Amino acid sequence: EEEGDNPFEREVPWFSLWPVPAYSFTSTFSSFCFASLYIRPEVVSTLCEVSQENMDLKATCIFANRFQRLMGPERFKQIEKQAITAAAQKIRESWVVRIQNIILNNFKAVGKGWFSIHETNQDTYKQGKLNKLLGVVKYMMQDSLEYFALDSIEDYCRAIEDLCPEQVVVTDLTTVESEFVERPCAVPAKRGCSLQLTPPGRPGVPFYSPDRDEGDRDLEGGVGVFVLEVRVTEDCTFAYSTSSEAAIDVCGEVLDMGVLSL
Repeated sequence: EEEGDNPFEREVPWFSLWPVPAYSFTSTFSSFCFASLYIRPEVVSTLCEVSQENMDLKATCIFANRFQRLMGPERFKQIEKQAITAAAQKIRESWVVRIQNIILNNFKAVGKGWFSIHETNQDTYKQGKLNKLLGVVKYMMQDSLEYFALDSIEDYCRAIEDLCPEQVVVTDLTTVESEFVERPCAVPAKRGCSLQLTPPGRPGVPFYSPDRDEGDRDLEGGVGVFVLEVRVTEDCTFAYSTSSEAAIDVCGEVLDMGVLSL
């Protein structure tokens, strides 16, 4: 193109071709096929179905973050334990098994070659592409499980914080003042993951325990989570039936229980 030449005043060509240097298409295409996994439709189908299973997993939570009534610390721990057990069982017996079935069903009709699931020779399997594909699936599952854990922790912590006041001032048995503040959403600690694409903790999405009663309403923000009885001790003083420190410790125990179950 010459300097000052207006490309819009040129004559429209009959063909949209652009000259490229001479090269061997056969050699280039052969190198691409050797390096790429996307040379069979079964690979694309498998990765799409695995991605869908991972998205379904990340749409759930390992903790219960909605409650219908006030409760004691032990009852709270029992409810969360039921939710954690159900979620962990779903991961082991449903999520993993479904991904295994996806791979087996998509490649059962593939004969000998790079993607044969019937290969018994260890050296041939390591050189084949099925080994690389399973590595990709493994990394996808690892990332999904990590994002699932991060989202679940944020859901759990956010639910506890929203139900509890920032400060409680007890003047006497009939005068109690609670101070509530709006807590901002946590900033994702891990960049480039699902937490950066969607709000952390999926705010507004309720996750209940397996024994939830459909007719009960959820607790509203600020009413608290735990109920503690006030009793009269032997020396005629008032004391809680359960210490406030025990309620805080239960929240930490539930968090550890959920993370270790993964």
